[in-house]
Amino acid sequence: MIEGEIEVRYGTDGTGSLRAGPQDTVMLPRDVPHGFRVVSDEPCRILVHATPAGFEEFVAAAGQPAEQLVIPEPAEPDVAALTAVAEEYDIEILGPLPK
Repeated sequence: MIEGEIEVRYGTDGTGSLRAGPQDTVMLPRDVPHGFRVVSDEPCRILVHATPAGFEEFVAAAGQPAEQLVIPEPAEPDVAALTAVAEEYDIEILGPLPK
């Protein structure tokens, strides 16, 4: 974590939970269902390290090239488009996190 704070939910039933903030590291083993939400008032910046390689291809396919060198305004994701791209990479989008 670089800036901000997130809540991480994990496990097959989503009951595992932790919070992470600046200078924290979160490690989840491969094939563990997980998700996160920003819980801080300020923006969140995260450095993601995924191994083995391949996840970066999904991120590139799901993203959009920047039109200019500025951080865009936050926006809701297009869940249908994200889910369609995820299927191409054998990634399952499980839906919104439990409250």
